[in-house]
Amino acid sequence: MTPLDSQTPKGQICIAAEEYVASRICEMWGCSALRLGAEAAHFDRLFHRGGQIVAVAEIKNRDMDWEQLVAFGSYLITAKKLEQGAQLARLLSAPFYLFVRLGDSKDMVYWPVANTDGDIVVAHTIRRTQTQATVNGGIAVRDNAYLSLEDAVRKCI
Repeated sequence: MTPLDSQTPKGQICIAAEEYVASRICEMWGCSALRLGAEAAHFDRLFHRGGQIVAVAEIKNRDMDWEQLVAFGSYLITAKKLEQGAQLARLLSAPFYLFVRLGDSKDMVYWPVANTDGDIVVAHTIRRTQTQATVNGGIAVRDNAYLSLEDAVRKCI
């Protein structure tokens, strides 16, 4: 049986990075995080405070710094993540965010992606492109969203 991506050595590195980012977000927002599990979950965390969900989040770790991200001109994420995040935001009446830790630095950028009504609020374009399928490699051709860096919030965590 093939292991889930999260169960591979590269997947475990990604999960450790997610944990680090989630803990920093909790410190900033005064909340707690609930990890949503392996590949079966479409998102990484629910942030909650006082019995209320305050945000849904997708957390990424990218081996690049801010200058390299700026050189790309946008941030790429699977378009399906935006759609699914917007649906969940609407169902839970909680905003959907994308958080990205840049390399091993303390730099993080994040985007408010969808509001509590499930409206996608981040400026983006969608193009069908070829990208790496998972952290473990492979090739995927799919609709990808290119998020504007103008909407990004840069934070030292």
